[in-house]
Amino acid sequence: KRNVREDHYTVVEGVPFAQFVRDIGGRVRLLKMDIEGAEVAILNRLLDEGLHDKIDQVFVEVHDRQNPSLAEPTRLLRNRLAALGAGHIRLDWR
Repeated sequence: KRNVREDHYTVVEGVPFAQFVRDIGGRVRLLKMDIEGAEVAILNRLLDEGLHDKIDQVFVEVHDRQNPSLAEPTRLLRNRLAALGAGHIRLDWR
């Protein structure tokens, strides 16, 4: 991206998102996700751990059109969401 410089950054401590959702202890009412291509991996982790059921509505901007390497993983995620009936997770937010 033109607005990102490799010589200008800040290092911060982080926590895996699945752990964050688990540690909340209650429900998440709304999740908006736009993390430049990492969405598929994070959503799959939430699904793997059953944490998607703790979130009421999820709006996700996926990047499969901008990054061809994400096309197949995103297609598989869409199929997985459909098979689970997880209609509260929408991958068409823009």
